[in-house]
Amino acid sequence: MSVMTGIIVGWIVVGIASGLIIWLLVRSTRRARVLIKTGVPLEATIVKVLNEGTVVSGSPGVMFRVIIEVTPPAGAPFNAEKDLYVSLADAGSVRPGGKVKIVMDPKTNRVAIPGTDDRL
Repeated sequence: MSVMTGIIVGWIVVGIASGLIIWLLVRSTRRARVLIKTGVPLEATIVKVLNEGTVVSGSPGVMFRVIIEVTPPAGAPFNAEKDLYVSLADAGSVRPGGKVKIVMDPKTNRVAIPGTDDRL
């Protein structure tokens, strides 16, 4: 294999990998938007905040990674790890014991946070 062939093959692999990543992100965002429109609205409790919050470039808000406790209408409570976007003014309220509005698919226990999952 010549050097030029290796470079071309490398760029093809990078292109395919990039396309797959973009496709997975778009698919995940689309699923979250559908869930936000059709899911059961609930309130979850923040169990743990996993980071100090990241200021989102070009946006007046902060993104946190949190573990929330979800109590479905039927079934046992469970934890979910999610990103949570809040305004700078509300950043201080992101702490254990805090409440978060979510939507859930009771068939699959998939959880989405309106205002966060639909903006990614």
